[in-house]
Amino acid sequence: MSAAAQGPVPPQYQPYPSMQPMQSMQPAPPRRRIFAVLALVAAGLELLSGPASAVFIALAIRSGDAPSAIGIGTGAISIASGILGVAAVALAIVSLVLREPARLLAGIALGVALAALVGLVASGLQYALLAF
Repeated sequence: MSAAAQGPVPPQYQPYPSMQPMQSMQPAPPRRRIFAVLALVAAGLELLSGPASAVFIALAIRSGDAPSAIGIGTGAISIASGILGVAAVALAIVSLVLREPARLLAGIALGVALAALVGLVASGLQYALLAF
């Protein structure tokens, strides 16, 4: 018998999407938030520079270091704090410009980093005014 003699062929139905095997489902794309997280980490490390400076000064005084060595050490900590602050601000701005989903984290990092940088500039101005 030929195919035409057997009668019409029933249509082939596709199974519902919920009935498909799990292997064929596409994974969700990962949500990018790397710049916001890096900005938050840099801002957190910048905040730790204040206690690090205080501990350094206390240990240097206890060990009897010269005042010039203490000044060089605290200056190095301040420079590291400034670099971390600028990096945190830059990473937070990049995160906001790229419209990453973690805008709240980027905003927190931006606020913390800017506040710490303002404090760093204010302490530098205070030192410059008292140096005369």
